[in-house]
Amino acid sequence: MKKYSQLSLLALTFVGMTSCGGWSEKGEQQFHEACDKMKIERGQCDCMMDKAKSQFSSFDEMKNDQKAMAEIILSEECITAGEIKTK
Repeated sequence: MKKYSQLSLLALTFVGMTSCGGWSEKGEQQFHEACDKMKIERGQCDCMMDKAKSQFSSFDEMKNDQKAMAEIILSEECITAGEIKTK
């Protein structure tokens, strides 16, 4: 359950981010920084970003579709791509 709470908080973090059109290097960096902050392993984060990029043309478009974003974050494929880091 803790894993899903952390992933939900990650989704909210993404919603709060801003980006200027397109999947810029800065947008990708912000995506990875949010994953690091939420202690999401890089493999899982990369999976989530790849799914987001294939579904959305920009970071802004992704953050405005919370339902699709939640489906990406909670996708079984990405959850099994890595595990939440433990202390």
